Amino acid sequence: TKMDLREFTKIIKNYSLFIVILAALGAAVGYSSTNLTSSGFKRTQTYIISPQSQVLENSPDYHAQNYYLGENLRNSTDSFVAILQSEDFQKEVINPGDELGVRKIAPQVIRLTYNSQSEDDASTNLEQVVEKFNIKIGILSEESTGIQLKPVGALLPPLYSKLNNFTLLAVGLVLGVSFALFIVALKEYNRL
Repeated sequence: TKMDLREFTKIIKNYSLFIVILAALGAAVGYSSTNLTSSGFKRTQTYIISPQSQVLENSPDYHAQNYYLGENLRNSTDSFVAILQSEDFQKEVINPGDELGVRKIAPQVIRLTYNSQSEDDASTNLEQVVEKFNIKIGILSEESTGIQLKPVGALLPPLYSKLNNFTLLAVGLVLGVSFALFIVALKEYNRL
């Protein structure tokens, strides 16, 4: 059977309290979720895992050494990401209240994002993290060809980012109303 507009408005009026409660709950969750995300200055830079020195072309096994070096660089990506994400390393290099995001982009390519409340800290601390990491890897590496992180592309200034409370409130409100109408529709459909 077809439902006309009067029946639809009657159903909405019957469940209006339920719809209002879910809309308010969605709005409250959306508004408060901005506290769960970090705000402040973010500096993002992409790095490539690179050897400190290249294999010399006049060496007797140049191709084998070059191949081995390339494979070693590609295979070290996951280890580098694990070290950068480790709690011990981050306690060593990150200021309290700051955050370091680490993401593997491709073999030999890592993106680092440093979040800080200060623009100067976001800018300089990311460079210090990479410098300390390169020193630590140099100490851990037993090879004659050391491996390190080198920046790729232009060095961009830190950007300020913060989620807007009222935008998330509106999104939460819409999601709450949508979910409530979905539940009401399921209940009414199953009753028919």
